[in-house]
Amino acid sequence: AVPYSGARAGGSTPEFAFRNADTLVAARWGEFETPKQPNRWVIREYSARSGKETASFDLPREGRPEIRLGLGGGAEFAMGNAKTGRVEVWSLAAQKPVREFTLAGQPTGSWGNFDVSGEGKWAAATRRVGIEFFDGRTGAAVASLPSGANTGAFVPKRDLYAAWFSNHRDAAGKPRQVHQVFDLNRKALIATLPSDGFV
Repeated sequence: AVPYSGARAGGSTPEFAFRNADTLVAARWGEFETPKQPNRWVIREYSARSGKETASFDLPREGRPEIRLGLGGGAEFAMGNAKTGRVEVWSLAAQKPVREFTLAGQPTGSWGNFDVSGEGKWAAATRRVGIEFFDGRTGAAVASLPSGANTGAFVPKRDLYAAWFSNHRDAAGKPRQVHQVFDLNRKALIATLPSDGFV
C-alpha cells in the first residue's frame, strides 16, 4: 500500500498514476482543493514511500478538459478538450505541453471514453456513435468500434483496445456481457471474452 497523507477529502476523486516506482502523481479539480482554485487542474506529485508532496503545479480547466495520466512511462499526461477536439500532451518535468493534436472530425462539445494509450500512439473518444480511434501524433481518424461498446481501455504496450459490451448478442441471440478486443493495426475485432462488467 502507498501511504498517501497528502490526499484530501472532497467531491472529486483524484486520478492517480505512478511516474516511477518512487513517485505517485495525482490530478484533481481545483474546486476541491483548499483553498479552492476554480477552473484549474492541480497536478501533485507524492513520495510513494512517505506520502509527502514533492512537487505541484496547476493549469487551466476552462471547457472542462479531461486528463489521462501515465503516458510516456509515467513522465507525461494528456489533456483533452471535447469542445475543440484538441489534445495536449504535457511533460511533468517541464510542466508544459510538449506536443498537441486535434482529433479529426467536427467536435461535438462533449465526449465519453476519452483516453490516450500509454505510449501516446493512439487516442480514443466516443463523440457520436461508437468509440472512435485516432492517431496519437496527428489526430487522424484510424478506425471505430460498432455502436454498443459501453467503455474500454487500451492494452498496455500493445496496439489493442479492450471494449466492454453490456448487451452483446451471442449465436443464440441471447444478450450477455462480453469484452471484445480490437486490433488497431488490423482494424478488426480479434477476440470475444466473457465479462463481469469491468475493464
